[in-house]
Amino acid sequence: MVSFIANSSLHGPQLLQATAERALTTRQMDVLTTRHIKPYYKAKRAMAEALLTEALPERLDWRLHSSDGGMFCWLNIDHEWFDDLELYELLKRKKMFVVPGRHFFVAPLDTPFLRTHGRRCVRLSLSPNEWAVAEGIDRLAEALTEMRAERGGA
Repeated sequence: MVSFIANSSLHGPQLLQATAERALTTRQMDVLTTRHIKPYYKAKRAMAEALLTEALPERLDWRLHSSDGGMFCWLNIDHEWFDDLELYELLKRKKMFVVPGRHFFVAPLDTPFLRTHGRRCVRLSLSPNEWAVAEGIDRLAEALTEMRAERGGA
């Protein structure tokens, strides 16, 4: 399987390569991303932010990292009781997956900023359909409520 994936990456179909080359040289890629892709993900982020505001527990200090739009958003939970890997494990049992923030930072994670920030954020995908994003946010809210209760958060 590894050889197949490596080979397919190295020897992509010529039609796809030609299409990508044309989109890049004619600047149609810029048009596509500016008119369609970026607005699509900007709307998805706004939807996710509204759902998070509605669903997350009261008195939870959270924020989304700033973004110009994209397939992901970064949720930061600013509480001592929060841990990105613990949330990952809890959500995995609920059939939801997030990516722990600490994996996106360079070691050592023991610097003052990374000790807290790197472990207090998770990456959420905005790629699924709206129903799946809403369902995921509900599971996230449920998991954060459980986590706060188990770890003694207010």
